[in-house]
Amino acid sequence: MWWRTHSEREGFSPRVEPGAEALGLLVVGALLAGACLPQAPARMPGAVAPVQSESVEPRVAIEPFVWSPQRRLTWADFQGPPDMMSAAVAMTAYAMSLNTACEGDRLVSRVTSTFLPHTSWVKTAYILDRRAESTLRHEQAHFDLSEVLARRLRVELRERRSPCDGSDAERVAIYAKYQEEDAKIQRQYDRETGHGTDSRQQQLWESRIQSWLKNLPE
Repeated sequence: MWWRTHSEREGFSPRVEPGAEALGLLVVGALLAGACLPQAPARMPGAVAPVQSESVEPRVAIEPFVWSPQRRLTWADFQGPPDMMSAAVAMTAYAMSLNTACEGDRLVSRVTSTFLPHTSWVKTAYILDRRAESTLRHEQAHFDLSEVLARRLRVELRERRSPCDGSDAERVAIYAKYQEEDAKIQRQYDRETGHGTDSRQQQLWESRIQSWLKNLPE
């Protein structure tokens, strides 16, 4: 599994797990994207794990769920223990996965972006902050961006001629390309919005992301 914080990719490689089919492929990646307070950056990749945390027992345990236009994030979805050593006030975790199999000459593929509640967290005191609502919108847009890249990957797989003539390694390479693109655009989004603190840029990015989703087939 690929783990990244603020879209900075660490040194892991996709893992291929052959399925029952002659050409089966499962690739899973994960991205952590955080929103931080204006005065300090979030924890960077490779930071030492926190030795203390605050935790609140969630009322209802939430299982990981696939991106959906009807299912918007709430702070109740952020059920992981907060990193109290981090300047970030919240962290969004999601996994992007590619599952493909060849049935004769036909490629059957499924690309999903899944929110991970027990890895995502928010510092509970911040939920009452006047900026909490805008921060939640910023986190939602991180998740929406992951769906944009998932859809772009789906489109490429559908449009490739004779996709089953290629090897699993070639499909992993396609997936890796979109992992890189996802990392790049997530960093750009955080940089240009100031991690959600620049309201004008945040609105521009939200409109841009919604336009991409509208114009990309599911």
